[in-house]
Amino acid sequence: MDSSSTSGRKGGGLLLSPPPAAVVVAVAVLLSAAEAATEEPCYPRLFSFGDSLTDTGNFAFIYGNDSREPALRPPYGETFFHRATGRFSDGRLVVDFIADALGLPFVRPYLSGRTAGDFACGANFAVGGATALSPAFFRARGVPMADIVHLDMEMKWFRDLLKLLCPGDLAGCTGMMNQSLFLVGEIGGNDYNLPLLSGVSITKIRSFTPSVIAKISSTITELIGLGAKTLVVPGNLPIGCVPNYLMIFKSGKKEDYEPETGCLRWMNEFSQYHNKLLIDELEKLRKLHPDVAIIYADYYGAAMEVFLSPEQFGIEDPLTACCGGGGPYGVSGTARCGYGEYKVCDDPQKFGSWDGFHPSEAAYKAIAIGLLRGSYTQPSFATTTNSCPQITELSSSVEYKVLYDLTAELFYTEWLLPKMVSSTSGGGAGLLSPPAVVLAVAVVLSAAAAAAQALAAPCYLRVFSFGDSLADTGNLWPPYGETFFHRATGRCSDGRLIIDFIGLSPPAVVLAVAVVLSAAASRALAAPCYPRVFCFGDSLTDTGNIAFLYGNDSRRPSLWPPYGETFLHRATGRSSNGRLIIDFIAEAMGLPFVRPYWGGQTAGNFASGANFAVGGATALSPEFFRERGVPMDDDTVHLDMEMEWFRDLLGMLCTGGDMDGCKGMMNQSLFLVGEIGGNDYNLPLMSGMSIEKIRNFTPSVIAKISSIITELIGLGAKTLVVPGNIPIGCIPMYLMQFESDKKEDYEPKIGCLRWMNEFSQYHNKLLVDELENLRKLHPDVTIIYADYYGAAMEVFLSPERFGIEDPLVACCGGRGPYGVSASVRCGYGEYKVCDDPAKYASWDGFHPSEAAYKGIAIGLLQGSYTQPPIVSITNSCPQIIGLGIENPLAACCGGGGPYGVSETARCGHGEYKVCDDPQLYGSWDGYHPSEAVFKAIAIGLLRGSYTQAPLACPQIPELGSSVEYKRERMASSTSGRRGAAAVVLAAVAVLLSASQALAAPCYPRVFSFGDSLTDTGNIAFLYGNDSRRPTLWPPYGETFFHRATGRASNGRLIIDFIADALGLPFVRPYWSGRTAGDFAHGANFAVGGATALSPDFYRERGVHVRDTVHLDMEMNWFRDLLGLLCPDDLAGIYVRLLNSFSFHAPCHL
Repeated sequence: MDSSSTSGRKGGGLLLSPPPAAVVVAVAVLLSAAEAATEEPCYPRLFSFGDSLTDTGNFAFIYGNDSREPALRPPYGETFFHRATGRFSDGRLVVDFIADALGLPFVRPYLSGRTAGDFACGANFAVGGATALSPAFFRARGVPMADIVHLDMEMKWFRDLLKLLCPGDLAGCTGMMNQSLFLVGEIGGNDYNLPLLSGVSITKIRSFTPSVIAKISSTITELIGLGAKTLVVPGNLPIGCVPNYLMIFKSGKKEDYEPETGCLRWMNEFSQYHNKLLIDELEKLRKLHPDVAIIYADYYGAAMEVFLSPEQFGIEDPLTACCGGGGPYGVSGTARCGYGEYKVCDDPQKFGSWDGFHPSEAAYKAIAIGLLRGSYTQPSFATTTNSCPQITELSSSVEYKVLYDLTAELFYTEWLLPKMVSSTSGGGAGLLSPPAVVLAVAVVLSAAAAAAQALAAPCYLRVFSFGDSLADTGNLWPPYGETFFHRATGRCSDGRLIIDFIGLSPPAVVLAVAVVLSAAASRALAAPCYPRVFCFGDSLTDTGNIAFLYGNDSRRPSLWPPYGETFLHRATGRSSNGRLIIDFIAEAMGLPFVRPYWGGQTAGNFASGANFAVGGATALSPEFFRERGVPMDDDTVHLDMEMEWFRDLLGMLCTGGDMDGCKGMMNQSLFLVGEIGGNDYNLPLMSGMSIEKIRNFTPSVIAKISSIITELIGLGAKTLVVPGNIPIGCIPMYLMQFESDKKEDYEPKIGCLRWMNEFSQYHNKLLVDELENLRKLHPDVTIIYADYYGAAMEVFLSPERFGIEDPLVACCGGRGPYGVSASVRCGYGEYKVCDDPAKYASWDGFHPSEAAYKGIAIGLLQGSYTQPPIVSITNSCPQIIGLGIENPLAACCGGGGPYGVSETARCGHGEYKVCDDPQLYGSWDGYHPSEAVFKAIAIGLLRGSYTQAPLACPQIPELGSSVEYKRERMASSTSGRRGAAAVVLAAVAVLLSASQALAAPCYPRVFSFGDSLTDTGNIAFLYGNDSRRPTLWPPYGETFFHRATGRASNGRLIIDFIADALGLPFVRPYWSGRTAGDFAHGANFAVGGATALSPDFYRERGVHVRDTVHLDMEMNWFRDLLGLLCPDDLAGIYVRLLNSFSFHAPCHL
C-alpha cells in the first residue's frame, strides 16, 4: 500500500483541520441563530394586533399574489430573510425584535396556522393596511374605504383561536392568558393615513381620534376580561418624518419643519395628539384594572431618537427611503418600492425608511432598543419583565451577514482552495477530518441557521406510534443500543428504529447542529457583558484592601474569624459573614469576584477589573473634618486616594503610558462608585456631633462624588453605577446608641429610627439630583442610581421573603435587644455568634449580613431599585441570573419532614414527591447534592482557593450561568422535536472536535475514579433496571439531561463541570465504551455505591456488606483500558498519563 494513502504518516494524505478562526465564526453564526429558539421565554406566548408595522405575514395569506402590493415580492425582506415574507420592510419588525429578545420564535401569522399546536408560542393578528375603526365608520363620514381588515375583525380571529386552544372551555384559557404577553398595536395609523391621502383635512381627521382611542380601549378591556395580565400598547410614530409625506406635503415655509430633524411639525403634532389621548385612556384603564400591567410603548419617542441622533444606530439618511423613486427623500409620485422604475440603495442599514412609508429594519431595531433597553415604555418594560433574563442585545442582520460571509471566505480561501490545489497537484487523497466536517456543515447550514426562527413548523407537530418491538423505543441491557445511544434504551436494536428516522426534520437538524456547536464552543465565544468592573467605596464594597493596608491591626476584627465564615470560610477583609453586593453583581454578570487593588501586582492581575474600596473610607479628606472640629486619623482612606490608585493602575494597564489607548477599555467597563459617604456621617455621629451639623457636610460629600464621576467620564467611562446610602436608622448599633422612649422617633412598620432614615433620604435626594445634572452634561454616558435604601427597606419590610427572621438584630456581637453592646463587638471581647447568619439582616451591628446583601443585590439586578433599570441597561447580559440556594439542608426529592426526607419514602421509590425548582435546594435526594451545589463546589475548586495547588489552565475563566446548557436543554424541552435530540446525539462524535479547534484543552483526557458523587453512568450498565436503584429512573436527571443517566442527582456532577471548564466533553462511563476511540477524551471508572476498601475488609471486621465495586476494581478496569489504548506500548501509556488529568473523588454512598 502506498504510504501516501495512509493518514497520520509522514508524507501521507492530510487530515485537514480548518483554521480556528473559521470555526469560531461558524459557531458564532449558528449560536446566534439558535439563541432565541433555545432560551426559556419569560412569556410562553405573544399575541399581537395591528397593521403593517406589526404584520409578519397575514397580508400575504389574504392577498396572495396581488400585483398591486409589491410588499409580497422582492426586494421586500432582502436584508434578513432574503425573501419576501409579507413584512413591510427589508427585514424584521419591532415585534420580531421583542419576540427574539424574550426568547420566543417569531410570532406566527394567524392565517398561516391551522391547529392548536401551530400557535404554541402565540399568534399575530396584525394585517398591513388594517384600521382601528371599521370601513363603515369612514364611509358614514364621507371617506371612501374598501372592505379592509379592522381591529374588530382581528379580535374575532383571536376569539376563534381561543376556541381552538381551549375547546369547550374558554375559562380554561385564563391561565394561558395570564402568562401571555399582548401587543395591541401600533394601530390607528391607517385611520389617519387613508383619509389624509384622500384629501381629507387634518382638522377633520383629528375628530376621528377619540373614536380610534375608544376602539383600542374596548379591545384592551375585552382582552383583560378574557384573562390578559400584561399588555403593551404602542402609540403612533412621528408621521411628519415619513418620506412620502415630506414629499406630498412639501412646504416653502421654514416654520412648518422641526429645525432639529427636518420633519413636518404639524404632522408630528398630530401624532402627539393621538398619543396624548391614548396615554390618558391607558391611565384610566390602569385605575380600573390595578392588577393588570398596561404598558405604554412610546414609539414616537423611540423613533425620534433615530431622527435626532441617527449616528447612534449607524443610520446616515433618516429621512430618505432606501427603496423607491428619486428626489430628496428617495420617493416619487411615479415609482414606489417594488413597483415601476424603482431603485434600491446599496445598504438599507444606513436608511431610516425602507420604502417611504415604513421604517427600515435598522429603524425598527432602534425603536425596539428604545423600548426594551431605554426609557420609552411606561411603566418601564424592563422592570415589568424583570423575570426575563432573555432581554438581550438585539442582533443586527448585518452581523449575521458579516459572520456568514466571513465564514464562507475563510472556508474557501484558507481551507477548501488549498485542499483543492493539494489534491489536483497529487499532494494527497484529501481526506476530511472531523474538524473539517464541522466547518463544512457550519458553512452549508449557517445561512439556514441565520433564518432558523423563520423556518416553517414541521408538517406534523407530534407523532403517536403503535406496534411491537419494531417500534418500541423505550431491551433493557447492553449491548442493545451500543451503536447510536451508547446505552440500552429499550429499543430492540443496536441503535435507532424506523420511527426515530421518521422523527427527523430539516429544521431540527439545523437547530441540533447549532445547539451542539454552541455547547462545544460557547466558552470561547461568550464573554461577560462587561469584561471589567472597577469599584470605589468603603466597607460595604471592600473585598480585601483593608487586609493589605492594615494587616493584623487588632482594632480591625474584620481581618479575623468569624468574619467570612458563611461563604468564603475565612476572613478576607470583607466586613460581613460572606459576600457583599459587589460580589453578587460580579457573579451575576459572569465575572470573578473583583480583586482588591492592593492584592495585585501586574496588569494581568486586573484583567477583570479592580476594587479600590477600603473599609472606613470617607468621601472627603481628613482635613475637611479636622477643620470642622471632627477628629480623624491621618491614615483614613478617602475618595481622592482611591482615585489616585486608579490613575496609577491605568498607567500600568495602558502600555507606554498611553492614556488615550485606555479609552476602549474604559468604554467597555462597568464602574461602581460607592456606596461612599456613609463614614463621612458615621464618624462625626459616633463622636457626638449633632445631626443638624452633620447635615451641612452632605453637599460637600455629593460634590466630591460628582467630581470623581466627572473625572472617570473624562477618562472614558461610559457606564457608572452610583449607590445611595442605606437606611442607617435600621442599624442595630445606632438603634442601641440612640434608643428613645418616644414612639414617634421610630417608624411604625419596622422599628427603625425615623430621623436617621430621613437623613439617609436627604443624602440620597441630593445625590439623585446631582446625577440628573451629570446626565444632562453627559448624555452619551449611562449613569445609574442604585437605590440601596429602597432595596434594603424591602428586607426590613418583608424579611420573610429573604429567609430572614431578625432584621434589626446583629448575628455577631454582644447581648441586648439588638444583639449589640457598648463593651463587646463582633470579633472583639466576649462576643457571641448566632447559629444561622442567614436568618439575620445585620452581621456585626454595623454591616449587613450576606443574606441582606443578597436581598439588596436582588433588588438591584432583578427589581426596580436602579434608575434607569440596570436590567434595561445591561440587557446584553445573559449572565444576570437567579441568586443562590434557598433550602440548603432540605432534599428536593423524597418524603416529607423538615429535611424533605422520610423513612418510608425516598426519591424515585414509594410515595415520594419532587420540589418545583431543584436549583433552590442543597440536596437532591437526601443523600446527594443537587446540581446547584455540585456547581457551587466546582466553582470553588476552579475559581476559588479550594485546591492545593490551584489548577492552571487557560480555559478555566468562569463556569458562568450555564446559559449554553440552558439553550441546549430548552432546544429539546420546549420544541418537543425528538429528532433534534437524536441529531445532537448522533453528531456529538463529529462536532465535539470543534472545541479543540477553538482552544486546545490543557488536558486532552480526564480519567476519574470514585462513587456516586462522580459516577456518570457506570451504575446503569452494571445494574441495569435494578428496582433498588432509583437513580436509573426519573426523576433523576430531570434538570439538565431530562432523562436518568445513572447520575445520582437532578443534573450534572462536579466531574461534569470540571470537564466542561477544561474544554472537554462529559467523561464517558468506562462500561459504555468498547473501542479505543470511545475513550479519546478519557474515561470515568466511578460507580455509585463504590467503596475505597474491599468488601472482605469489612466482613473481617463483622460488617456485613454486599459484593460492591471498590477502588481496586476500578483500578483494574483502568489497567485493562490502558491495554486497549496502548497495546504493547508502555512508553505510549506513560506519555498519555503525563498529559491526562486524573480526578479522584472521595468515597461516599
